[in-house]
Amino acid sequence: MSNSADRTISEKIQAIRKQQGYSQEELARQLGVSFPTVNAWERGKSTPYPRHQKAIDNLYKETRKEQSMHSVLVVEDDESTGLVLADYTEMALPEWKAIVVSNGYDAILQIGLIKPGVVLLDIMMPDIDGLQVFQRLKEMPELAHTKVIFVTAATDEAILSRARAAGAYALIHKPIKRDELTAILQRAAADAMA
Repeated sequence: MSNSADRTISEKIQAIRKQQGYSQEELARQLGVSFPTVNAWERGKSTPYPRHQKAIDNLYKETRKEQSMHSVLVVEDDESTGLVLADYTEMALPEWKAIVVSNGYDAILQIGLIKPGVVLLDIMMPDIDGLQVFQRLKEMPELAHTKVIFVTAATDEAILSRARAAGAYALIHKPIKRDELTAILQRAAADAMA
């Protein structure tokens, strides 16, 4: 994934328009320029003045932040369960995007990149388990807003006790009940945005 500095003005304008639902005319009003000016920037035919460049960069950063906040990272090593959780998530939070990863390594990488509002985190995974992922996440101050919901099939009281003691937002047992997951996701999403 490229960072914000690697993006062209055209790409930034397209991303802003897509996320915010702006027409070129609406974006032009937002930036205090004419419609043909935004059109030329988006088509790569001209370059904005530094003050407009800064305004576009700021809007783009805000857009990226909104996109991240409106995402749920599903961390699940069983592919079919991951897909079901993603479907349930997008039904519960239609404005949000579910992103599925299948292991702890990818989870840590994606959490750092996308800074999701909510993480559905399987506890029992090979190599790096959900408890270790959660510990790493807590060490990242920029993720203080992220709500982590543990998802587990574990019945071992020692594991469940460690999960509760870790301080996650919630703990859900498999098999997942859609209504229960919906209610918890909606509360977590609202709290993440607060």
